[in-house]
Amino acid sequence: MNFRMKSVVAGVSALALAGAGLATAVSAAAYPTTTPAWVAGDTSRNGEIFIYNSSGAQVTGGTDYNALGNYFAGQTTTKTTLATLANLSIAFPDATNAVPSTWFSAALQPSTAMTTTSPAPTAVGPVIAKANWPAGATPIADTLSGGTLSTTTNYQNVFELRMTNSGAGGVNGGGRYWAVDIEFNPAATGSGTVFDTLQPQAWRVLQAVSTPATTTTVSSATPALGSGTDTTVAPTFTATVSPSAATGTVQFKVNGVNYGSAVAVSAGSATSAAASVLTAGSKTVTAVFTATTPPANTIGYADSTSANVTYVITQGAVPATTTTLQVTSTATPAIQGTDTVTVTAVVTQTSNSASVTTGSVQFFDGANSIGTDSASPFTLTVAATSLTVGTHSAITAVFTPTDVLAFSASTSSAGSVIIGAPLYANVTDNISTSIGAGTLVISSPYNTVNGSPLALPQMTLNAAATEYSTSVAITGISVADTRAGNLPYTLSAIASNLYKAGVSSPTANQTINAQNVGLNVTALTSTNITPATFLGAQTPGAATSSQNITGFNNASAAHVAAADAGSLGLGGVSSHIVEHVNAGLGTTVTNGTLSITAPSNTVDGTYTGTITFSIIGS
Repeated sequence: MNFRMKSVVAGVSALALAGAGLATAVSAAAYPTTTPAWVAGDTSRNGEIFIYNSSGAQVTGGTDYNALGNYFAGQTTTKTTLATLANLSIAFPDATNAVPSTWFSAALQPSTAMTTTSPAPTAVGPVIAKANWPAGATPIADTLSGGTLSTTTNYQNVFELRMTNSGAGGVNGGGRYWAVDIEFNPAATGSGTVFDTLQPQAWRVLQAVSTPATTTTVSSATPALGSGTDTTVAPTFTATVSPSAATGTVQFKVNGVNYGSAVAVSAGSATSAAASVLTAGSKTVTAVFTATTPPANTIGYADSTSANVTYVITQGAVPATTTTLQVTSTATPAIQGTDTVTVTAVVTQTSNSASVTTGSVQFFDGANSIGTDSASPFTLTVAATSLTVGTHSAITAVFTPTDVLAFSASTSSAGSVIIGAPLYANVTDNISTSIGAGTLVISSPYNTVNGSPLALPQMTLNAAATEYSTSVAITGISVADTRAGNLPYTLSAIASNLYKAGVSSPTANQTINAQNVGLNVTALTSTNITPATFLGAQTPGAATSSQNITGFNNASAAHVAAADAGSLGLGGVSSHIVEHVNAGLGTTVTNGTLSITAPSNTVDGTYTGTITFSIIGS
């Protein structure tokens, strides 16, 4: 065996966290792990001697031999508490003799009384023997120098200190003893001779047992986050390190990340320092104990990490909101093509009526969404043409908060509006297009009044392969005005989505968004208005006061997807102005170019839809 054990002597402390009644124990480990063969086979040996100083720290080495008799604690077999004699002796290992009890030993006399009433360190408990060296006693150093030391490899300069309780029987007497194996350097002080890293007259314990570890708990009530904008919390964790004599620091961790800075352990306890706030949810909490480096020739405490503990932070009540809806219109009933409808939602906290300004409101007509506003006050204005003729009694507003932890969602009570039929009849023209294999073709009757078909050319794919497109010239969009007073009017148009013919439930790539349908005005003529006053097609929204007739271009969108919302081209929920006439008596004819685009992922087939022209007159 190799008896020269050079590992750093250290004790082991245990650190664990517990929550909701959970506790975790960490077992202590022995040092060194290799036990000398004569120790394992010695039937006279009750167990190991542990040496302590007057402060209660375990001593594992030094230069003062007489300190070996200060305080003892025994292992395996508890010593008697009777005030009996503690006889000390020294034995010298003999590599040729397999029976340790027959080794040569030298008694260290005189003995002294061993009693629990002797002043002793309280940190290691009541089982303490004190064997003072009275005046005139033979020093251990002299006894060692008089013995015969072994020179066998791995046994050099090793002796065994034994303690016998001479006044007791059984396992505490009759030649039985406790022992500890010690390596030392017998060279004279000042000689400079170093043996196995030991300086002259230095010694160290070769067999010692670490300080046992126990359980550790952490306490902190599971918190609930507050209401309103209070969405975080900073809990405090308290860890208990056992034994309480262990000194060092504890670093708390939440989900593996340091929670605050490391804090010192005081009397076996450490409380987490100020830390970053935590959000609601389940957390994993651990604590890492780092022991203070022990003084020279003493056993300290090992570092340890607690078991993981689940720690749940619950969310408190979220403030309720109330959404109030107001519906107004420019006339009652609101006439299609003439009037507008305004819906306004006011959102407040239910508890205190304070305004809520962050979030969005979606407005509904029954189950159909009619628009969204994300800026307070939440308001939406829609043309009466986007609502069907009749009474709409299920208009509601649905509030969605920006932060669901700050406010709750709410829905208003239903409001209503009456939509009247338009004053002038609409004319609906049919349009169609088709896409062949690898291209897009449009064909369909045009103008159901006169039955003249309008065949748009087959759609073609552009060079970038991003869209199909086609266009055709339209002539003869005619408005005849015979009203007295030579009054103004506006010609508007709106297109529907185009769907693949023969498909009952078209998919997105079997649909062409109405925004992809466009109409650009190329010429306007009139029987009673000077054509020179037409200055060419304008951008929608331009002024019309300087012209008798004004045309407006509504260019088709750049192949927007079927699901895209908006009002480009002739799409959307409101009609688009094509022509405005300030004085319209007679017949006005509008000529233009009808164009259609489609995304390149649109499948082949025939697509049909409508364009509805309407007249709004004064």
